[in-house]
Amino acid sequence: MTPLEFILGHQGSSVRLSEAESQYLHDPAIRRQLLRAIHTRPSTDASGLLRYILALETGDSSGGNNPDFYENLYWCAYLVWRMKKLEDVPALWRAKNMNFDAGAGFDVQFLTGAGVDETIHYLQARDDPESGAAAAYLIKCKDAGDFDALQDWAAWREHYFAGITDAT
Repeated sequence: MTPLEFILGHQGSSVRLSEAESQYLHDPAIRRQLLRAIHTRPSTDASGLLRYILALETGDSSGGNNPDFYENLYWCAYLVWRMKKLEDVPALWRAKNMNFDAGAGFDVQFLTGAGVDETIHYLQARDDPESGAAAAYLIKCKDAGDFDALQDWAAWREHYFAGITDAT
């Protein structure tokens, strides 16, 4: 099965995987192939699959099990950012804060797919300490100008991830 066939077989916001499919996705090289296929076909609804991959990448990256595939986390976060869904912000925030290395490489812009102000308001309206910390962090980043060139950042990330190969 090709990555595209796998993606087309698992479209939508809710993905149900067999045990074999779940095992298939535990290989970071396979996830990289899927991210590449999703990146090149943004019209395909891979939202559920991307959320599943984000959870796997968060688990792998926190343990440092796959140093050759650390970019998978950031690539997946970028693709989730492109979906522009506020409900993804808490999972992205947890990914950014899972460890020092992830936090250093995880662009704050990944949190703002639905819009900077919209994301801040969404987080402020949630009733949990994690969201309050995320909102405060985003406000500081906004005040520092981190979102002033958001479209330039997005264009650069689009180009950057398009250049990742299996040899990268």
